[in-house]
Amino acid sequence: MSKYCFTCGGQGLVDCVCPECGHAPAGSSSKLPKMDSFSQVKANTETTLVEEGSAEIIQSAYKGVFWNRRILENDNTEKLPEKFDIAGRYNDRLFVRFLDQLTKLDDIFKGGGVPNKSVYVIAPPGYSKTIFAYSCMQYALANGYSVAPLIDTIELKRLLVLASEKLDYKLYSRFTYDDYMTSDVVFVTVTHTYYRYDAYSVLDELINRRARMGLATFIISRYTLKTLYKWDKYNSLDSLKNSNSKDNRKYPSVVAYVEPRNGGN
Repeated sequence: MSKYCFTCGGQGLVDCVCPECGHAPAGSSSKLPKMDSFSQVKANTETTLVEEGSAEIIQSAYKGVFWNRRILENDNTEKLPEKFDIAGRYNDRLFVRFLDQLTKLDDIFKGGGVPNKSVYVIAPPGYSKTIFAYSCMQYALANGYSVAPLIDTIELKRLLVLASEKLDYKLYSRFTYDDYMTSDVVFVTVTHTYYRYDAYSVLDELINRRARMGLATFIISRYTLKTLYKWDKYNSLDSLKNSNSKDNRKYPSVVAYVEPRNGGN
C-alpha cells in the first residue's frame, strides 16, 4: 500500500500533478460560458439576493464583496515570482500555485458553473478563505444554483443532532439538515474552537451523502490535512484517504498553502 499523500490526498491538485506524490487530477470541469463583465455578475448577484430573500445566506459584511487575486498578491509581494532568492529561485512557489488553483475555482463559479469535484481549501488566517467562500456562493446564487449558508463543523453537527430529535428544526428558521445535503453549493469551515477534535464525523457523512447524489462539497480550513487527521480521534476521516478512487466528489482535491515557518502543522 502506497504512503498517503498529505499534500493532495492522492487525488492530484486541482490543476496540476502533485509535486509530492506525482498524482494527476482525475478529469476536469468542462468549459463554461462566462458573463460579459464583473459588474454584470455583481448586479445579478445583488438582484438575486433581494428577489429570493437570500439575506441569510450571505452575511451583510460580505454582500457584494468578491475574491480578488490581486489583493492577495499585493499583500504578499515577497512571495511572488518577481522576487528571487540568492539561488535564483522563486521565494514561494507554493503560494503562486495556491493562487493559481484558487483562480481556477473562482473562474468556474464566475463563469456560471460549479466545480465537479469536492475541494479542501487550506491556508492560515489572513488568506481570504472566507471571502473566497462567500464570493463563490454569490456567483452561484447569481446563476440560479441553490446555496446553503456557510456553516462550521460545530453548527453542522448541532444541526444533525437537533434535526434527529425534531424533524422540522431549521437553522436561521429556514435551512434544514437536508438543505445541506441537497443544495448545489455547500461550503463548510472547520471550527478552530476546542470542539474541532470531535466534530469531523459530520464532514464524512456530509461529503459521502452529497457524493452519492452527485454533488461536490467545499471545505475551508486553517489546518493542514496532516493536523486534521492527527486530531481525528474517531478515524472518521479515514474513508476520505483513498488515493485510488476516481470519485472526485467523495474524495476531495486539495488547494493548500502553508507558510514555511509553520512547518506544515
